[in-house]
Amino acid sequence: GFTGRYDEAIKYLAKAGELDPLSPVIPGYTAQVCLFAKNYTKAEEVLRQALKLHPNHPLLLHNLGELYVAAGRYKEAIPPLEQSTNASATFHYKAILALAYVKANRKEQAMAAFRDLLNSPPLTISEFHIAMIYVAMGNKEEAFNWLEKGYTQRDIWMKELKAWPWFDSLKDEPRYRNLLKRMNFPE
Repeated sequence: GFTGRYDEAIKYLAKAGELDPLSPVIPGYTAQVCLFAKNYTKAEEVLRQALKLHPNHPLLLHNLGELYVAAGRYKEAIPPLEQSTNASATFHYKAILALAYVKANRKEQAMAAFRDLLNSPPLTISEFHIAMIYVAMGNKEEAFNWLEKGYTQRDIWMKELKAWPWFDSLKDEPRYRNLLKRMNFPE
């Protein structure tokens, strides 16, 4: 899904869903691919269906919140993101919640969540996620510093750089295009 072959990914996930109709993970990933393809309506449909079967599943709640952030529905994003983070406080979950706070203009919560991320133990920090929050704050300079760190440190999330909508505002920047080129992303 990170290279832009979304239709193909959806087809494989649909097949997987037929083989394992009760899996919460398959709709979670299907919604993710729909989010990357910017098909927010389909993503929400898939997640709402899955949440009927698994109402408190952290992945599904997290993906729903993530989808709302991507769709600009920031206030709606916060409850499912808080719920999923309370259940599973991974760096990624906490970072997306911090992103939602920034976007919803909840300044105090945003700064507290961001400080918490920056104070994480060194090997758990994802430069990709810190850059994502700096982009949301409108600080491109810091965002690029952290993306460069992520590139150097081989942050595993960097392979998803092109897929996530969080970095859309950087797309016309020569530094961004240069980074994608160095990472061997297809044009």
